[in-house]
Amino acid sequence: MDPLYQDCQVYDLAFCQRGTLLICLQRVVSGEFFICECSIDSSARVVNVTGAVHRTNIVSAYETRNVRDNSSKGKSVVLIRDEAGVVLLSHPIKWQSSGNVIELFHASNFLATSVGDKYTISLQSRENFDATFASPFISRNHLYLFYGHDYSRFLLVPLTGTSCGKCEIRRTQGLHPPEAYMSKTVQCFDDFALIYANQNVRNLRPNFYLLNLTNFSRNLTWYPLNLMLSHHFPNGNISLQKCGEHVIYLHGDCNQSNCIERTHLYQIDVAPLTVQFSICFFLIWCFGRTSSKDVLASTLLHPFTVTRLSTLASK
Repeated sequence: MDPLYQDCQVYDLAFCQRGTLLICLQRVVSGEFFICECSIDSSARVVNVTGAVHRTNIVSAYETRNVRDNSSKGKSVVLIRDEAGVVLLSHPIKWQSSGNVIELFHASNFLATSVGDKYTISLQSRENFDATFASPFISRNHLYLFYGHDYSRFLLVPLTGTSCGKCEIRRTQGLHPPEAYMSKTVQCFDDFALIYANQNVRNLRPNFYLLNLTNFSRNLTWYPLNLMLSHHFPNGNISLQKCGEHVIYLHGDCNQSNCIERTHLYQIDVAPLTVQFSICFFLIWCFGRTSSKDVLASTLLHPFTVTRLSTLASK
């Protein structure tokens, strides 16, 4: 890596559609974020930076001995996806009386074309939202920000068109992830969002919750799934990475304090969910919405195909 970035730390990572690894770096002393593309040498267990390091112009709040910057205070910076690839997003953690904006840097497009810059959208609403926003994802050119204490509600932000930036509150139905789960990690697919809910304090087993995104004009519906992991499951420093539309990788610190491996990696096949949604669309066309809803609710109870992969112990 370029010596100019030796003072940066790895902030997050994601798989690119062309099979490489995208790494997001943060310079702690200034709060700046950068991206670079890497290749993985599995045999040598080495990640190699294959190109230049690029500035995103997204900055988080930082403080040093002589300088304090509060311009980005109260914001969360996350690496998420939209239909075109990986996006670096900065969003407000809480709604402020003024100056609420989101910032997006489309990392995948930039790495593919070397063209693009940070995109800033001013958020507009007549309401003041008394909430802490969490678990952001993008679907069909809309940003979803859940209420951190109540996943039956979310802030919906259009990212394009005449309604761009005009926020509205939407409600969901079904069994949403309960407040007892302190940690919720999301990945979005074409027709649904998948949340891994876990609790690293109480003795509460983790589970997946699915949000059906196909009925956009009405209340979206939550479905609790049947995630069968061993008694050694990821319960801290969770990473949920999507590889295509059919596989996700779940990694995190083991819930067992005396575990020899210390961390665990699971490969989870979500292809059956895509098939089930295709069946439901067919049933909607043939028989109407009621039949498809019943079939979806029953088939989602079937467990996933889960493979536990070996990992190196953390050092």
